[in-house]
Amino acid sequence: MTDYTVLIVDDEENMRQILSRLLTAADYSVFTAANAIDAIEIFRQHDISLVISDLVMPRTGGLALLDMLKEIDPSVLVIIVTAYGTVDTAVAAMKKGSYDYVLKPFDN
Repeated sequence: MTDYTVLIVDDEENMRQILSRLLTAADYSVFTAANAIDAIEIFRQHDISLVISDLVMPRTGGLALLDMLKEIDPSVLVIIVTAYGTVDTAVAAMKKGSYDYVLKPFDN
């Protein structure tokens, strides 16, 4: 078992389950959250190595979540995943400190 813990944040349950299965099979510990509020709570309670977040979510989107996470821990690694990618949102995510920006569908 690795010492790495991943937090998956996506409002789509199917995407959370798919990513969770892939990462668990690769020996990562995984937490999931359906929204940014739950994600922040989990992030504060556990030693999270990486956050994988959807860009477009109800109420609080991935870029706002990225800001909140970086405020708590500026060194946290965050990957933004989206089906609605644009150059503008990719640039915004990277400027805010996203580690990567991945378009759905992606190659496992």
